[in-house]
Amino acid sequence: MLKEKNNSKNEIRARLKLARKTLATDYVKEASNAICQNILASKIYDDSEVILAYLAFGKEVNCDELIRKALAVGKTVCIPFIIDKENFVSAKLESLDNLSLDRYGIRTVAEPFIEIPQAEIDLILVPGLAFGEDGSRMGMGAGYYDRFLGKTQAITLGLAYKKLMQPSLPMDEHDVFMQYIVNEEKINN
Repeated sequence: MLKEKNNSKNEIRARLKLARKTLATDYVKEASNAICQNILASKIYDDSEVILAYLAFGKEVNCDELIRKALAVGKTVCIPFIIDKENFVSAKLESLDNLSLDRYGIRTVAEPFIEIPQAEIDLILVPGLAFGEDGSRMGMGAGYYDRFLGKTQAITLGLAYKKLMQPSLPMDEHDVFMQYIVNEEKINN
């Protein structure tokens, strides 16, 4: 049964990867902007002083503009910094200038950096391949976020394209549900 479930999950992941890859560039840009505006207008964002964001790769929802605005108003912003094949730490981001590329070709901070303790993070903006209306999430399959989210008390906010939203997605026991999902239209919980 477990093997069948994993095959099903892998098939869904492959289908969603293809669907995201075929999203029009204009749609990705417009949807990313609308998603960021929804977050910036929210009480969740207003109440958060320390935000773990991410630097988009490929056609992930891009939150660079939200990061710029958060930094401009004095919020602490950190991003994932991969330390090994299974884990990342939250590295303080000073600006979006002079970034390095990590082992996957994703923009990241250069070393040395200041690590922000997980306990200090108020809000985590979570990327995903797709999200379910029920808060389920499907990432790229490496499990970095699930391992990190399993050890935090921060509010989790999944950034989702409405076109890729699903009623629900298969979840394993170690997978973490999102508290909120934001797409181009709204934030829901």
